[in-house]
Amino acid sequence: PGQQVGQMTSLTSYWG
Repeated sequence: PGQQVGQMTSLTSYWG
């Protein structure tokens, strides 16, 4: 869910 966690930067960007 990287789209929902934009605050985590690219770290979660590749998650979902």
